[in-house]
Amino acid sequence: MPVLGTGLIPSGPIGLELEATVRRVFAQMVVVLIYRQNPLLALLLRNAIRASGGVSPYTQPVQTGQYVTSSWIGPAGQFNLPQDVAATVNAEFNLCALATPVSSLGLEQLVTQDAIAVASRLMLKMNDLKNSALHSLAAALFGTNAGNVALQMFGLLDAYDDGTTVDVYGGLSRATYPTWGGLKIAAAGPVLTRATFIPNLLAAAKHSGGEALDFVVMSIEDWTTLMTDFMSVERYNNDPTSRWGKDDPVNSGFRGLLLGDTPIFFDLNCPKGTAVGFNSKYITLVIHEDANFAWTGWYSTIPQGQIASVGLSLTALNLVCSKPSTGMLLEGITGGATFGPAPPP
Repeated sequence: MPVLGTGLIPSGPIGLELEATVRRVFAQMVVVLIYRQNPLLALLLRNAIRASGGVSPYTQPVQTGQYVTSSWIGPAGQFNLPQDVAATVNAEFNLCALATPVSSLGLEQLVTQDAIAVASRLMLKMNDLKNSALHSLAAALFGTNAGNVALQMFGLLDAYDDGTTVDVYGGLSRATYPTWGGLKIAAAGPVLTRATFIPNLLAAAKHSGGEALDFVVMSIEDWTTLMTDFMSVERYNNDPTSRWGKDDPVNSGFRGLLLGDTPIFFDLNCPKGTAVGFNSKYITLVIHEDANFAWTGWYSTIPQGQIASVGLSLTALNLVCSKPSTGMLLEGITGGATFGPAPPP
């Protein structure tokens, strides 16, 4: 509704008359206020693996024990004969389906056709299909499927748990196969400085057998506190040849932090107090080739007694980590910056 009594617009009867007789100018687009960026999800989607049908459509064989054992031998050349053991098992991953439905009321289209409406409600709904699906995927990615194991895809908390909270991942028990667990530091505490954060990166390399993390993501609050530790040692050098002009601004801070040669980024979906470290060779999204944000088309609801149509976007996928020991979960981080109340997700 128009705002009367402010600026150039009068209030009272004159304002009401103008409201009823004068057209308003609408912006040419509808601005979306409710969603966040999803950088980690975008990276995983870009590098996703395609899967097709079948029972357990993605199977990852993993070696959990030694096939042979080395030993020192004497001059006689005698050695222990090896036992033939079964050391490889399969991790099984079923795809989970995410549906995003949209409806179109038949008689509503007569009122809101494109030639009349300021913005088509149907087009707004169609645009929201992708945003809603990405929002749900990001929430699942930074969470766990513990509350909906049968239907929801695995999250990072499932993939990189050490077995204390999530024992079974990909059908394999971490109690049975301890090397199937990640590095989990449950009460990290005040680690948001260079000197206190880097030991965790080295601990992750030790836990994985020497494979260092590719990158780390954390909340923007925790990342900000870590960045200020870098900024406290910034230095600007001036010498007799220095020239400063209007096109030479002094830049402070970073878009990404590099600590121990490991990039550290923020993701708005990562909860405050948590950081996740990755080795990108061993984690990916697996998406069904026929259900990759696939549109089903419109179907009439007239048989249900309503003049309308309904369609949905369908995605079948799961988060697969073939070597959880190469990941790290830092939980209970303290000292992150405070930006006030967060906007609605």
